[in-house]
Amino acid sequence: MTKTERLILMNQCRILARLFPEEAAQHEADRRALEQGYPPEYPTSHMRDELPDSVIDEIHETLTMYSGIVLSLKKLPPEHLLQNHIYAKFDGFSVRDEPGFTGLVRYLVDRGDFSWLRNPASADFASPAPMREKYARMLAVWKTMPPDQRHDLKEDQLRMILEA
Repeated sequence: MTKTERLILMNQCRILARLFPEEAAQHEADRRALEQGYPPEYPTSHMRDELPDSVIDEIHETLTMYSGIVLSLKKLPPEHLLQNHIYAKFDGFSVRDEPGFTGLVRYLVDRGDFSWLRNPASADFASPAPMREKYARMLAVWKTMPPDQRHDLKEDQLRMILEA
């Protein structure tokens, strides 16, 4: 962090200490850490690294693909075999192997995007296994479909995507 960035944050800590007297001690401690140059003690030390734009785009595409899968599955009879396919429902991402991915999904759903994912049973969006490679294979197949058909998939198209 540059000295200028530290100075800006130090001033913000001073302002916050005055605005929120009940938290003044913490803001003053944060200001001192910034002033003295103790990076592990900075108020930003708990922040995660940013996800690259390419990863965010990939997660958006994955969720958009699953929107198409969900809408298309609704048109099939409830007893259809694809309804119970292992990948018919979005399984989330591995917290251990795909850090930050579940948080982004949760953020997007909380923000109101992909509301079809609002399901208390899968609210954590945490898969027990890494899913990124599987979703990438599914996306590769999904992207071969004409864009105007990606949310109205036929049975054979659904099978191709789910079994990718």
